[in-house]
Amino acid sequence: MGDFLVLIHTADEQLYYGIEDSIGDTVQPRVFVNRADVRIDDWDFEGQSPIICRCETPLTRAVEIFTTYAGGSYWTGRLCQCEHLVSGISRYDEDSIEIHDGIPAWSPWQTEEEVFAHQNIT
Repeated sequence: MGDFLVLIHTADEQLYYGIEDSIGDTVQPRVFVNRADVRIDDWDFEGQSPIICRCETPLTRAVEIFTTYAGGSYWTGRLCQCEHLVSGISRYDEDSIEIHDGIPAWSPWQTEEEVFAHQNIT
């Protein structure tokens, strides 16, 4: 158990990186353009002090979120222009999310061995 790398994919093939807490099955809302920048922000995964989108009128786009935890699964969400997820943060708390087991076709890692080798944040 712990924190695992998450990939966020946009329709225009842009790839972002994020963090999932496997205990709470919650993705940190802030995402990163570069993997080297990924870090755990002041976010306790229980929602007590989230680093969230603060845009008055968020401009969002559809994304797919892929967790490397437990061999991989992916689901849909929405990403704001401020580089924060605004939906899909907790895949089990949102009724409209359909969770797919496995590795999405757009992932740079296509085998369980590759996913396992890249799942840690550091």
